Amino acid sequence: MKKISGYWHILLHRHVRPKELLVHVKLIEEQAMTFAGAFLMPECSFGDDVYSLSSDALLAIKGKWKVPVKE
Repeated sequence: MKKISGYWHILLHRHVRPKELLVHVKLIEEQAMTFAGAFLMPECSFGDDVYSLSSDALLAIKGKWKVPVKE
């Protein structure tokens, strides 16, 4: 997802000055990852596949969505 979130940085933060990037890097990274995640795992279809938030349940659908599962 790192590469995809990079594209969203360009789109979402094109008006942010370099100095602001350094000060707010954590927030900016979080925004880009959230935005990219909405495209990779849309709530309407991803939500249909999630039956539990347990590690086992998320690992079971990991292959379909091709995203990492963090414990």
